[in-house]
Amino acid sequence: MKKIFTLLAGVLLTMGVQAQIASYTLDINKIYEDAKNATGDCPNASLNSGTKYNINDATITQGVFTVVSKSNRTYRVDVILTDETTKELVPVEYNSNYTGSYRLEPNGASNSTGGRQMFLEAAGPGKLYIGAWGNKDRKLVVMAADNKTSYCNPANASSSDFVHAFTDEETKVKDTDGNPQIFEIDIPSAGIYCITQDNGIYFGYVRFDQTSEGGGEVVKDPTDPTTWNFTEELSSTDASNLAADATNWVYDEENGYWKNNAVLAAKGVYVALKANEVELDITKGLEFARNSGDGIEADRIRIKPGKYLIINGSNTTIKLGELAKDDVVRLRIKGTGESERSLTVTNAEVTDGSLTTADADEHDVALKVTKNGNVTVTTGNGFQFLAITINADLPVASGISTVKAETVEGNAAIYNLQGQRVDANYRGVVIQNGKKAIQK
Repeated sequence: MKKIFTLLAGVLLTMGVQAQIASYTLDINKIYEDAKNATGDCPNASLNSGTKYNINDATITQGVFTVVSKSNRTYRVDVILTDETTKELVPVEYNSNYTGSYRLEPNGASNSTGGRQMFLEAAGPGKLYIGAWGNKDRKLVVMAADNKTSYCNPANASSSDFVHAFTDEETKVKDTDGNPQIFEIDIPSAGIYCITQDNGIYFGYVRFDQTSEGGGEVVKDPTDPTTWNFTEELSSTDASNLAADATNWVYDEENGYWKNNAVLAAKGVYVALKANEVELDITKGLEFARNSGDGIEADRIRIKPGKYLIINGSNTTIKLGELAKDDVVRLRIKGTGESERSLTVTNAEVTDGSLTTADADEHDVALKVTKNGNVTVTTGNGFQFLAITINADLPVASGISTVKAETVEGNAAIYNLQGQRVDANYRGVVIQNGKKAIQK
């Protein structure tokens, strides 16, 4: 399960539903009313501290959602006082699409046989939308479950589960523009999924859009052809913005490349590469995350104009975006020749080439996307990226390390590496019929 968006601005009720079979929303207002009156699904609810209803021992079932509450303060509805005289309590209201908030308390060890949980029982794949917030570094977790009664420990979440720690910007109900803060999570197939946390967080909105039945997959149009060619010179915009951003980027005079200076993100949080607060043209559409340490530390990313993008070290991930099944991704990569190095990809399989190299030659690798969803590439050690494409051919290689000693034949036009047409008297590396050769 992967996080697709962090913020979804005000389109919750107007989203297109092409190929959608059903949509289910957890009714927070009903939970509030039942808790307030100690009836319905919350007969044992009690008012606590004057502004919250503890649901206590209850199981609440609403369509595909089940809320399991095994003990006091396990699951509570937070409310506000609207009148100091009458002491009337109403749900917290902060948007027309958000009509209340409730807090799922920590999963303490004493509840290991029951759990403080919320469950989704999906009959097929779809999208799960969760409006949630909490203190910094507290985690929202959506993990596969065997049933709706067993305790699901967030610490046991696998790499295929959704785990997200709140950043400073995500500790509030809304984003900086005042939009509801929504996490969109891919539910890949039919099954039971546990929605939980590692330390109490608040939920304001939960919805599941089922897109097909019984494990089927929505047919998605191929992704538009896209190319990132790192062997091209920087655009004038990128060059000026890099030079103007001494906080985040430093130019290495000796080696002729730009390297990131400041920590760009918290661990596991994807960010676009920016300079002077503007996304760089050369990496536009790609996002980067560091999967260990405290984020993308200084000198983890280097941009050598006209040569390469280098990821300096291991456990840094490049996210290519949400692609369609059977999209073709091509990589042109290069090691250092010092030791064997490898890349790891998610949601794609190698169809040509190898993700492992022990030499410093350029290597072209082709990948086929396994299913609709995000595709990522993670370094096992430092790697040079010369180009990345989606549903497009790789650009003509710039170096001579991959040139084979072929002779020029036939009457087809001949070009040098600058794209200029040359004749038979030209000496050096040329391109003919789309192939590189050496003209002697």
